[in-house]
Amino acid sequence: GDLPLQVMITPEKEKRELNLLFPMPSAKAYWRQGPLSFLGHLLGGESEGSFLAVMKTQGLVESLSAGPAFDSREGAAFAVSIGLTPKGIVKRQQVLEVFYQWLQLTTQKGIAAWRYGELAELQHSAFRFLEKTSASSYVQALSVVLHTYPPEEVLRGYFLNDDFDVAVIKKYASYLRPDNALVSWVAPELAPGDNVSQWYGAPYKIIASKMSSGRESALSASLVAELSLPKANVFLPTRFPLSGKGGAQVNPVRLPLEGAENAELWHYSDTKFASPRASYSARLAIPVLSSCRSEAMVELYIALVEDQLDAGLYAARLAGLNYGLSRWSNGIAIAIAGYADKQSVLLGRILEVMAKPDWDEMRFQRVREQLVREGRNSLKQWPIRQVFAELDPLLRGNCRVIDLAEQLETVALDEMKNFSGSLFNKGHGLSYAGGVLGAETAREMTLHTLNRLQLGSEGDVELEYAILKLKSTQVAALRQIPVEHNDSSAVLYIQGDTDNLQERAQVAVLDAMMSAPFYSDMRTEKKLGYVVGSRLAHRQRVPGLMFYIQSPVASAQLLRAEIDGFITGFGKVIEDLSEEDLERYRRSVLVNIEETPKSLAELNARYRESLQLGFNHFDFRPQLAAQVRAVSKADLLDAYQRLLGASNRALWVTTLDDGDKKSVAVGVDHQRLKAESEGYYQYPE
Repeated sequence: GDLPLQVMITPEKEKRELNLLFPMPSAKAYWRQGPLSFLGHLLGGESEGSFLAVMKTQGLVESLSAGPAFDSREGAAFAVSIGLTPKGIVKRQQVLEVFYQWLQLTTQKGIAAWRYGELAELQHSAFRFLEKTSASSYVQALSVVLHTYPPEEVLRGYFLNDDFDVAVIKKYASYLRPDNALVSWVAPELAPGDNVSQWYGAPYKIIASKMSSGRESALSASLVAELSLPKANVFLPTRFPLSGKGGAQVNPVRLPLEGAENAELWHYSDTKFASPRASYSARLAIPVLSSCRSEAMVELYIALVEDQLDAGLYAARLAGLNYGLSRWSNGIAIAIAGYADKQSVLLGRILEVMAKPDWDEMRFQRVREQLVREGRNSLKQWPIRQVFAELDPLLRGNCRVIDLAEQLETVALDEMKNFSGSLFNKGHGLSYAGGVLGAETAREMTLHTLNRLQLGSEGDVELEYAILKLKSTQVAALRQIPVEHNDSSAVLYIQGDTDNLQERAQVAVLDAMMSAPFYSDMRTEKKLGYVVGSRLAHRQRVPGLMFYIQSPVASAQLLRAEIDGFITGFGKVIEDLSEEDLERYRRSVLVNIEETPKSLAELNARYRESLQLGFNHFDFRPQLAAQVRAVSKADLLDAYQRLLGASNRALWVTTLDDGDKKSVAVGVDHQRLKAESEGYYQYPE
């Protein structure tokens, strides 16, 4: 009875959102019709002419999600979340007006049998070719949906929206009205209200919700005219060729690429999973990542390309084709996965935009501002995440996220154009194709990538991954960072003495022994914090181990003392270790190494892992398993004394304690670590 209602919230982070919540009756009884998921599919669309695509072109909106927020016996709610730009928060009423018009268009003209049929077809294919997961995860997921579906349909209920009932869908669409909406605005520009939330201390205020007069602003009217519903999905697979099933596992082979000396292609023809899916990746090495500015501009280039692709290729994602661009240590990576049928078409679309981006000024400003904002918000993350983020800049000299954001603030459009124009002139390509993609198709996709981007037209580049080889000392290096949070955090990174598989195996068994006792001691017994753990921290071939705590009750100095105390006392545990217990720890490590891949995606990931570590015979895991089986009690005692004893290759990163009263990081940086190190591990060797 209190709706419509608007709430304004002033956040700590630099985030801007428009959130709408529409209460409605439960839709659980209509699980087979799926009215809420279908409405979410319509409203959350990102194709050309959608609300999101149109508002992006105006620099007002960055993201959109829509779907059921919850559904219980007491009722349900449908949620819409819209990410706004700074310009969007200024013009927030126009954004809301246009969204309501989009809501009207989709619910009045979008509820069509053929659209529902497309979604049903995709769901049926997803169930038909459902990839295996771990038994425990699968059982847990089924136990949850027992509350939603009849027992006889619990396996396929989620995928079974095949009963198009226009009356049911329109019934629930009728609750998506302006007068039935709780509207919340979130932005730092909003004046703080007199109310403060009980749990998070965020200021907010409730304001009267203005109902539309029926007259749109000139801006709103022009944008509404651009709205349109999506056409038929051209990326829907028309064929589902299947790979082999139950055959002997074969390793990938390197395929020749005529006239492409600066590239290599590895191809795996699946013989095990009877899957219509495939995976294609191209890692493009380029010689530009030599400064924070060049790193930042590569990030911006990737973001601009993905933003331009989003509307045109949203249909591909719906059709079970996933893609992404990312920055890796030597350049840019393209990844495609999903049904094999249209992968070459998808790759062609991606390469067209990469080769000739549309240098739209408004898109450039919006995407750059979004990256800058995300960089600034990295300083608002949990303390433990901030200390984790310091490790690679210290060990490898990478730029911090906030440093990239500062560089992006001054990048101009013309500079970006010039930068991208020569981005691929020198380069090296590393491609992998696995699944039902044929060898010739994989070769054509790789050659098309090289030719369309003119990769390496002016020469090849050397691949390189480098990490400092820390010096063994009795006093570990320390870096302390300021954080805007009351909790303290500490992480201890321990680097192996060598980068061979014997060392990696011994570190893995040590971790298996120490992880549960460390958690029990720090979290359960001493109650130091809610984020506690130890884990493997390998960097390429270099073995590593990490211990970490985030605490609301202890200082960073105390956390260091507690971690040191635990490690010092653990030597006695290893001395008292029985052969039976050692075998149990070895088996626990071997389970993770030797577990049979449950899906094509897992198998492809294993093969790529071997390639990236330089095991071109794809025997990384068998060799590592052999070394784990060979670990003895004497080996563990030796590894403990070398790696965790009085003198070791260690690095601390902690938060600054309150008494330090410093606003900048103190202690070691990459240059100082480099001067004190024993050089670098470099790969390829």
